[in-house]
Amino acid sequence: MKIQRLFVTFVMLTMFIVPLHSEDNLGSLEEQIGELQEQIRQLEEQRRLLDQQAKHWKDQPEPGGGAAAAVEKKSSLLDVTDRGISVESAQDDFRLRFRGYFQIDNRTYLEAAPSAVDTFLLRRIRPVVELTVFKNFDFRIMPDFAGSSTNLQDAYFNWTLAPEFQIRAGKMKSPIGLERLQSATALPFTERGFPTAMVPNRDIGFMLRGLVLQERLEYGVGLFDGGKDGSSVDSDTNDGKDLVLRLFAQPFARATDHPLAGLGVGIAGTYGQHEAPPTSYRTTGQQVFFRFNTGVVNDGRLWRLAPQAYYYRGPFGILGEWTLSSQQLRNDTQQAEVRNVAWQMVTSYVLTGEDSSYGGVRPRRNLEFGQNSWGAFEVVARVGRIDIDDNAFPFFASSSGNAERVTNVGVGLNWYLNSNIKFAIDYETNLMSGGGSFKDEHTLFNRIQFGF
Repeated sequence: MKIQRLFVTFVMLTMFIVPLHSEDNLGSLEEQIGELQEQIRQLEEQRRLLDQQAKHWKDQPEPGGGAAAAVEKKSSLLDVTDRGISVESAQDDFRLRFRGYFQIDNRTYLEAAPSAVDTFLLRRIRPVVELTVFKNFDFRIMPDFAGSSTNLQDAYFNWTLAPEFQIRAGKMKSPIGLERLQSATALPFTERGFPTAMVPNRDIGFMLRGLVLQERLEYGVGLFDGGKDGSSVDSDTNDGKDLVLRLFAQPFARATDHPLAGLGVGIAGTYGQHEAPPTSYRTTGQQVFFRFNTGVVNDGRLWRLAPQAYYYRGPFGILGEWTLSSQQLRNDTQQAEVRNVAWQMVTSYVLTGEDSSYGGVRPRRNLEFGQNSWGAFEVVARVGRIDIDDNAFPFFASSSGNAERVTNVGVGLNWYLNSNIKFAIDYETNLMSGGGSFKDEHTLFNRIQFGF
């Protein structure tokens, strides 16, 4: 601005002075104007250089900041979505994520044993906290506040050296049953089927796991305390440990347009030594239909075998598994091996056209009254059975007080109002066979689920 004012002043003076001079002085004035214009050009060039230097020093790291400080600075990111709340550090080295879910159920027994009581219940109330530090170390804690006491469901850390090689340790889902490994928020039915009753729920130990062959094969091999069928471990009761192995292949997963892209096939198993009393078995209506006699205990070897598969294509899905649990048992006078078997087949179809998947259904459009948008609707069906080994009778279990076989048939409708809220209604029947005076069980289930 000073340069401009100087030039304007000079021009005005010139306008008054020029008429007073003779033609001999015009040449001298023109030379002076040229010199002043050159000075203005030099000053403008100096100002441009100074602006460039100022920008350069502004972008430099602060003294003592090291190499990391030279990285472009950005603020931490707070992200709130339908999948939870997360906070990430500036360079993505650290991440804290909070999410959770709860389920409110109603069970109405249309026909069942006298001990069955119609009830409303809080089925699951589970906040989930997940923490990542230095990119490759993940921690997860998930308690459950439903019921009369608080239970710690998950508490483990996972070290990812590479996608193909990870180390997980703590309390976690035992990596055996296909439906057991499915999230409780993604279950087609309100209660899991009979094969899940034959494998442990949560166990404590460590496992090597990973994805190989371009993520077509998932493997897991671990050493655990060893849980009973359908139960969780909080502390071990003997020195024996369970070796667990699981392989699950998705051979066409990377070819998204392939007709078999949604196919998954696997097998899992356990082997260990057990010395505790064996567990009881329940129907899908959560009523005990088989229990071992008092005084019966495991007498060493317990092993399981669990082939499993699923297939999802478009709105259609099907999941199947077969599970064998073999236990060496003894009482005061007898010893024998008892092999119980369970299987199930679950099918689903999304009426509104969204994709069916092992991870659940996400509506294409959320419920909006007046906008002709009703979320997603899914119909499901299941058939399954559990068979108790004849060797269990009569020395290890009462022939008159237990069912020897139960066949499960169920149908249901799931309504996904949006990606967070789900309503479910199921009707299931459990047909009892063999000993005992059990009535066939007919149950109506209702569930309201909120998850984020």
